[in-house]
Amino acid sequence: MLLYGAFAPAAQTIIRENDPISYLPRITDQLCKLSHDGRHVALCVSSKDGFEIIRCDIEKPEDIQTLAQARSFAQRLVPVYWAPSGRFVFRDEQHHYFIASGANAESRGSADLPLLLTEKPDHAKPPSKQVVRFFARSMDDPECVLFTRTSQTRIEQPDDTPQTQIFLLKADLRTGQTTILYSGVHEGRVLFDRQGRARVLQEEPAYSATRDDILLQQDDKTRAISLDRHLGKTLPVAFRWSDKNYFGPRSVPLGLGEDPEILYYASNVGRDTFGLYALNLRTSARTTFALENPTQDLFDPTETDSAEPVVVYDPTKSKVVGLRLPSGTHWLDTELADVQTTLEKKLPERQVRLLEWNETRTRFLLLATSMEDPGRYYVYDRATRHLLHLLRVNPVLQMDAVNPTQTWSTITPNGTTLHGSLTKPRHIARIPPPAIVLVHDAPWKPGASAGYSGEAQILARQGFLVVQLEYRGSRGHGLRHLNAIRRGFDRVPLEDVRAALAWLATQQRYDTRRVAVLGHGFGGNLALRAVQLYPEEFCCAIAINAPLNLDRDSENPSAKGYNAIVQSMQQSTSISESPIMTMPKGDDETYKSFLSLPSLPMSVGTYDFSASVRREFYGEPAALRISSPMTYADKQTRPALLIYDMSAKAADIAQAKVLCDSLKRNQRAVELAEIKGRMKLGQTMLFAQAYAHIGEFLSRHIFDTKSENTSK
Repeated sequence: MLLYGAFAPAAQTIIRENDPISYLPRITDQLCKLSHDGRHVALCVSSKDGFEIIRCDIEKPEDIQTLAQARSFAQRLVPVYWAPSGRFVFRDEQHHYFIASGANAESRGSADLPLLLTEKPDHAKPPSKQVVRFFARSMDDPECVLFTRTSQTRIEQPDDTPQTQIFLLKADLRTGQTTILYSGVHEGRVLFDRQGRARVLQEEPAYSATRDDILLQQDDKTRAISLDRHLGKTLPVAFRWSDKNYFGPRSVPLGLGEDPEILYYASNVGRDTFGLYALNLRTSARTTFALENPTQDLFDPTETDSAEPVVVYDPTKSKVVGLRLPSGTHWLDTELADVQTTLEKKLPERQVRLLEWNETRTRFLLLATSMEDPGRYYVYDRATRHLLHLLRVNPVLQMDAVNPTQTWSTITPNGTTLHGSLTKPRHIARIPPPAIVLVHDAPWKPGASAGYSGEAQILARQGFLVVQLEYRGSRGHGLRHLNAIRRGFDRVPLEDVRAALAWLATQQRYDTRRVAVLGHGFGGNLALRAVQLYPEEFCCAIAINAPLNLDRDSENPSAKGYNAIVQSMQQSTSISESPIMTMPKGDDETYKSFLSLPSLPMSVGTYDFSASVRREFYGEPAALRISSPMTYADKQTRPALLIYDMSAKAADIAQAKVLCDSLKRNQRAVELAEIKGRMKLGQTMLFAQAYAHIGEFLSRHIFDTKSENTSK
């Protein structure tokens, strides 16, 4: 039974059901909330006026009430918290928070509802840099909620360091009054305990390659001390991290337990994969809790700023009940673990995510996803053992048009274990179908997982057998798998791609003469190298936002010295027009002398930490140049499509134009497309533009019968 279907208004959407972009998930936020007593659910749905939040009675589907409505698709609403009194908190796209209740439930827009924490929004203006996030329900009063608020500020110091002002706010939903529990200015983010105390600072200074995790409070006294120093030599866990060990052995704080002295953290120090552990900050000793997997990382260290906490806390029981892992939730609470097992049996071949439950744990809100479905929300009634279907994450997607997807794993001849996914086209344009390898941006983005891939669905809709794999250099399988790419940044991943295709040929029929490669970022770099190294195996390449010179961030600007920096500035017409330069990697004396230069604009003092991480990961420029597509432009014979959007670096676009000019001079087929915007999942029109180019390109070079004479 679909609860919302009984009373849904005539839903309108800007995406047609037969549009290939309809395969992309529309919304990534949680769309449903369960009431405190488990009697009602609130749903965020699209309507003829934009988005609205409606309250539904689970036992009386005809009982419907509009809590809030946004009059624009650009201002969708997200449910946040439901108090026992019925007061309801939601937010809009700009993180403005509002309160709805029975007294104002029929208000026709968020502008008519009481605003919480922030000034009245002006949707005609660009979003402010201030970000407000829901943190938790107050421990002592369920009608009060805690929020964190961060905003960029500049401290009056000689270097004018940009820092973040961080607040922990307690908002009373009955009165709308707000109390500041904590206020501080930091370079980084703060972890708070359930009592509202700032306990750990994950420090990220703007002008340093070294970061530190700092214990802020101890024994009810406010003081800052490095966690590593606090723990001493008896427990070396590397909470101090830098560009050198960002993708190496280190530890990451995750959150505090019900006991504010217990800190949960992830670590791969002394082991290959990330495990989960707990520290007693009072005794500086590790507890008996340990969760490990010898072949899989249980935590992604690059996702520390995720809006969803890793530590799951049940305020009604006043205890930590579970930990969110990439593969699912590990429940510490046996009752919730039993419910999880029951639901997985009811929804086989789906990943079941318990989101929340009522106070008596008789009803549960859950999200179920699969390789072929971006998600469906359900309410599970424990007494009747009945599942009530509430809402689909992407209601536009026609499920009978979804292409079947399955996971696979194989061991290559060199002994490497590879994992991946295979999406088969439901409608085949050619027999056997061509194949396309979708290469991810390692090590910055995770590889092929057990989740739904809208991009793979779009390509399969075009008639391709879509192959994804977690080649060596991908995160999630430990340090050995990650660091194996250092033996050859192009050849090692492509060895795995070729091994995967060779194994696939024994399992699935496809046209081995028509294999394309598509990649984002570093994956786009690999796509170009594939057609350069193995033109007899790959017929064309598509690169999206690809860095064509991997050594672009490996040069050390400080080696050029002060005169070179000044000379580059003097070439500009004025100081204000000087090019933005990054802080060079160097020793402390180089750094201090660089900041002390009186005639340099402040932008010169900006340290690019991500660029420094790339330098450390990729290594020496000379080694990178032999892995860069620009080095072998004269040897490229296969067609290529290069796509860049506004998130790409200007240097990469400039290099792409150079590569295109070189290929055209040699009469090679190459195309360059620039997208005016940032291709995020929410910007469907930009993806539509990109895939219009991709579809036309593949039609000419894969499906066009003339390509049989030109592709070999």
